[in-house]
Amino acid sequence: MLASLIICLLAFASNIVALIDIDTTLTLSKKTEIKPYSNFVLVINKDKLKLYKDKLKFKWEILNQENQFHDLKIEFDTIYTLDKNNQLYKIALKSGVKEKINLTDSVEHYEVNYPYMWINTTKNSLSVYDLNKQTTLWKEDRSCKKLFFLANNELIGCITRKNTKFYSTLSGKLYFQTK
Repeated sequence: MLASLIICLLAFASNIVALIDIDTTLTLSKKTEIKPYSNFVLVINKDKLKLYKDKLKFKWEILNQENQFHDLKIEFDTIYTLDKNNQLYKIALKSGVKEKINLTDSVEHYEVNYPYMWINTTKNSLSVYDLNKQTTLWKEDRSCKKLFFLANNELIGCITRKNTKFYSTLSGKLYFQTK
């Protein structure tokens, strides 16, 4: 009995010490989305994007009311996201600096797999963007229901109503097509 009481007191005391060690401004609501990545936690709500690092220490915040960022994807040290007009932005994970990626069309869907990003636009065009060179490698009019990377980013898979097509990531040339 005494041993279990001592164990409970030790557990309680260690929880208090752990809470004291975490010094944070983290607040949550029903509409808060949390994205953990490595030793970071990104907290997203309609008003702000906040980044916390190690033991939930506040790092930076971006006001989200104007841009209404959504569909966030984190790859290495960068957050990729769409704004309310479906324009693509990148945000530096360490500093919180945001920068618009210059594309002519609105983005319907995108996927990041370093060092490439494929982008499916609202005008049914498919393009591949090189993240290192910050340029579009190719752009074609193609309609895909679902897109995915294959073979260590060498190929892009495109699922349509009729078949599945595989394209070279670098050139956009058709590599294989199912019947």
